[in-house]
Amino acid sequence: MAEPVIDADVAVVGAGAAGLAAARRLLDLGLRVLVLEARDRIGGRSHTVITANGYAADLGCGWLHSADRNPWTDIAIAQGRTIDRTPPPWSRLALPVGFPLAEQKEFRDALDAFRERHGLTGPFALYAGRLVAEKGVDVLMDAWRSVSSELTLVVVGDGPLAEAVRAAPRTRLLGPLPRPELPVAYATAQFALLPSIPTPRFLEPWGLVCNEAMHQARPVIATTAVGAVAGGLVRDQQTGLVVPPSDSRALAEAIDRLAADPALRVRLGEAARASVAAYNYDAMVEAFDRALATAAIARTRNRR
Repeated sequence: MAEPVIDADVAVVGAGAAGLAAARRLLDLGLRVLVLEARDRIGGRSHTVITANGYAADLGCGWLHSADRNPWTDIAIAQGRTIDRTPPPWSRLALPVGFPLAEQKEFRDALDAFRERHGLTGPFALYAGRLVAEKGVDVLMDAWRSVSSELTLVVVGDGPLAEAVRAAPRTRLLGPLPRPELPVAYATAQFALLPSIPTPRFLEPWGLVCNEAMHQARPVIATTAVGAVAGGLVRDQQTGLVVPPSDSRALAEAIDRLAADPALRVRLGEAARASVAAYNYDAMVEAFDRALATAAIARTRNRR
């Protein structure tokens, strides 16, 4: 049986809040609209559910896509369609939230400039560090070949494994970056990676890249060989994802999981930023003072 032909001027893919609003607006303009939705309901992430007690609960909207990030954009371009790249109104806040509007704009401009400067498009995961075996770079390259998500791996750093990184698929090697540029790199990324492995001569003492990423509300995928994991900063399912060292399959699965779940990235990222707030230079100095004081007391007692 032949499939029915539906005559429409515009097809809206996705019957979430934005899709339904767009369809309503198009109908008001006198256009024929077809709304496509793969789920068994409409409403998207703004869907309202009824709790067991009979209360209506709005699940809210997790995020909104614009043409610069929506994965459908490339498909539409390939079909020769016109893309509306007008900045969406939700990118402009009516009132300052936490930071002045001028600072918020400066931050967004810095992210855009970073992407343009390095020719980056689309989402990416970030590795920043020395390109050596003990940092798990070989394991990361093996894992990346199994990653199914449409992500680019952006690598910041240099070392003997640079050529192996450069030859990996969907990978961009930026080389060393100036330290002031690193916070922007973390903030632009989806999440950070620290797949360090233990060797007879090396055990990751902490991994400051964890702190740097978490200060930008970015979760970290790290191994149990990383000091920040053993020290309780990176906690599995709470402030990041933790995998065994040298396990490329587990690493690839964690990357795919985090790439496919924006809500999980937001939850882990916000918890990461809250957890790392106490890890600052003042706290480090106080810890050193306490350690020195404890050592001095112990030394005095031993002399008695």
